[in-house]
Amino acid sequence: MIIEDNHIDHIIARYLVNEASQEDLLLLREWMDQSPDNTRYVESIRLLYDNALASHSPAIVNTDKAWEKVKSKLNLQEQTTAPTKSRFYMFQSRNLTRVAAVFALIMGISLVFYYLSTPDIIRYNLTSSNSPVSKIVAGNIHVCLNRKTTLAVVESKKKKTRELQLSGEAFIQVTHSTNTQLIVKAGETLIKDIGTSFNVKANPGSSTIEVFVESGGVSFFTDSQSGIKLTKGETGIFDKQTKAFRIYKIFNPNVNSYKTHKFVFVNTPLSEAVKEINAVYPKAIILGDSSIANRTLSVTFDNERIEAIADIMSETLGLKVSPSGNGYILR
Repeated sequence: MIIEDNHIDHIIARYLVNEASQEDLLLLREWMDQSPDNTRYVESIRLLYDNALASHSPAIVNTDKAWEKVKSKLNLQEQTTAPTKSRFYMFQSRNLTRVAAVFALIMGISLVFYYLSTPDIIRYNLTSSNSPVSKIVAGNIHVCLNRKTTLAVVESKKKKTRELQLSGEAFIQVTHSTNTQLIVKAGETLIKDIGTSFNVKANPGSSTIEVFVESGGVSFFTDSQSGIKLTKGETGIFDKQTKAFRIYKIFNPNVNSYKTHKFVFVNTPLSEAVKEINAVYPKAIILGDSSIANRTLSVTFDNERIEAIADIMSETLGLKVSPSGNGYILR
């Protein structure tokens, strides 16, 4: 519960120690009538205050008798007004202390109510269907999802952690934060960032999970294995069957092609080039003859349409291209 007017806490404190004025009581009643939550707030504080008082046995002191005893020792009989004046200031000081103590109690309860009413875990999902989706999440994380990818963002305020649960492929760029730790969960693997940008490929039907680091460095591991450390230009591969980690230093220029729509092929087998292109575009290029799969291709595509890519492939390799229901066929 969040109180809009902090002055109400002072009024509640004076009310509990019987120091509230008629104006205070009127304001308190009006505030309680505004909502049932306000009424419950006051009642809960009064209950805690009553319980706190009940747990302490008050000491009964005869202040007049004690004061007379002190006067006789100090020979101050002539100062007849001193006892009354002193008792008045003692009374005021004691009540101010009580008000301050109750106000401190109220502020503590307000904080408790605030944290109880604010959810610790925040969760939301991002999905992409037939085209990539680019978005900034959690303030300092830029993600680009490849087609048919789901990303769940889970934030914990108490643990100060953010977890990205990935199914599919995503490029993740992180501005490192010392206050919050980021973990990417892909299948059974975990990727911990050190202020970096990296690509994660975790397709459900694949036998591997791949992490390519474009800048910075990451830790790539599981709950039961320490895994590997990856730095700029390195690719880490986790085999789902053998549970083994491997590091490759060979750079694939097309690892982020779904984000940039730029492809670079240098003596690349046609079957591999088609596979990378089909992972990005909703319409597929199909090889109509298995005999052309190993023909090599050296070409660059920069944000080309799929039909243009199919035409250039056919012209470069001397093939025929024809449209089909789901894309284009090369023969």
